[in-house]
Amino acid sequence: MSEKKKIRGSFGGLSLEDQLFYVGAGVFAAAAVFVCLWLTFMGTRSVLAPCIWNTCFHIYCPGCGGTRAVLALLKGDFLGSLWYHPLVPYAAVLYGCFMGSHLASRLTGRRFFRGMRFHSWYLFAAVGIVAVNFVVKNLLLLVWGVEMV
Repeated sequence: MSEKKKIRGSFGGLSLEDQLFYVGAGVFAAAAVFVCLWLTFMGTRSVLAPCIWNTCFHIYCPGCGGTRAVLALLKGDFLGSLWYHPLVPYAAVLYGCFMGSHLASRLTGRRFFRGMRFHSWYLFAAVGIVAVNFVVKNLLLLVWGVEMV
């Protein structure tokens, strides 16, 4: 019974944290290739499509500012990224801490470092950040006429 539970609970005998580490490493590699190709073929110019939600309803969507936040973060502007969409720096810090702790854990043979554990509240915090960002940006836009993006 315990063997069956172990197999059902993890893919190939890997823990959830190990699976997330390997997926995170793959995402990092794919993002690095994408950025290199983008800079090779597109240069530093950015082509941002307008938000359909904003165009049709004249309010911000829950993801408005996300692309600008990623571009600001790639340029090293952490506060600008936080201004455009706070989920992006939150996810970047969480990703960096998770991947860094697991890399250190693997390099030291798990003697000095234990990798960061996954907790569902990370996802609940992300949903909360998106919801608060959506409400605040639209209140500023609709009540006081302040454009955030």
